[in-house]
Formats: sequence, C-alpha cells, structure tokens
Amino acid sequence: MKVLHRLLAVISGIVPLALAILLTLPTMAGTHELCPTLFNPNGTPRGLESSIYKWQAVLRRAATESEQTSPAVESWLQFLDGLTQLPAREILERVNAYVNRAKYRRDEDRIATKMDCWATPGELFAEGGDCEDYAIAKYLSLRRLGFPPAALHIQVSYNRTTCKIHAALVAILDGQDYILDNRLPEVVVQERILNFIPLYALNENRWWVHRSRLGP
Repeated sequence: MKVLHRLLAVISGIVPLALAILLTLPTMAGTHELCPTLFNPNGTPRGLESSIYKWQAVLRRAATESEQTSPAVESWLQFLDGLTQLPAREILERVNAYVNRAKYRRDEDRIATKMDCWATPGELFAEGGDCEDYAIAKYLSLRRLGFPPAALHIQVSYNRTTCKIHAALVAILDGQDYILDNRLPEVVVQERILNFIPLYALNENRWWVHRSRLGP
C-alpha cells in the first residue's frame, strides 16, 4: 500500500511538466512524413497528451484499490504475496502469465461511453481490458513486488504489420530490456520484437518520446 500511496506524491507534477515540454519537443525526423496521421503538427505522437492524463487518473484510482474487498483485487494481491521470494526473472514470467489470463475486451465493448479508458488491475480482472490495461496491471504488480520505477515503463509503439498502435510493459533487468506483452505467452527481450517501432513511454516519474524512424 505504501508503494501505491507514494505514486500520488509524484503524479501531481507529471502533467504540468509534460505539457510544458510537449510544446518544445523537436520534430521526430522522418517519422511524420511516413505516417502523418500518427503525429501532431509539431512532430509529437498523437495521443501522448491524452495518455499522460489517463495514466495520472489510473494511478490515482489504483492507489486506493487495495483497500477494496473485491474478489478480483484480493486474488491479485494473494498472487503477488506468493512471488516475493522468487528470482526477479521468474517474477517477470509469473506476472506476465497471470495478467495475460485476464479477458481481452476492447474499450468500446467494456464501457458505455465508448471512450478509451485506462483500467486499474482490479478493473481489468473484473471487466477485462485491452493492451494498455494489461501493461498497467503488470507495471503495478512489479512495483508492489519492489521493482523501482526506473526499471519499468509502459511503451506505446506502432505496429508496422497491422498499422495499429499497441502498448506493452518494458522491464529492465540486469541491463536488458524485457517485453511483457498481452499477445505473447512468454517474456521476450526487446530485440526480438522486430515489427514494432516505439513512439513514447511513461512511468510514474517521467515520460519520453522515442526518436526512431518508422521507415524500413
């Protein structure tokens, strides 16, 4: 509980800082020309500002979620309690597999407003969710298990195969970036994900834009 309460101490400053930096970011060279619908006129990825606000909101709701008595939350917390003595690499695998068992549901199928909404772990396990909801549940699971914010971030990428946006969790362990993805049964190193181009990433302390090109 202390871990999630500490999140509130930092998120209050994320949005003002993000908006200030957002206006001054240089153009992502080349990417906006190849995929113009992915970017704002100033070259920043579309959806970044919205993601920051939704991330702040979901952290706020998640900070009080462990005080609730829903079966979904209780089961999740009991699962995490059983992982505390395992090696870090095995924890990644266990968390990835557990969260991936949640029902996949698109936002438009899950909520009446049909607007994109980021879910807390309890909401995901009770109602289902889509890619960013799985990533959030994995992020908060690993934070509860002692992984520091600097070792975790939610990464939003462009899939060159499907031409869609996708989110997954990146965990850094022993200098290696690992991908925890709701579409993959196992944790994989980032180098194996060849068809995804990272656009931006965020954790509870900061956010950043990737400078990669979307071309071949």
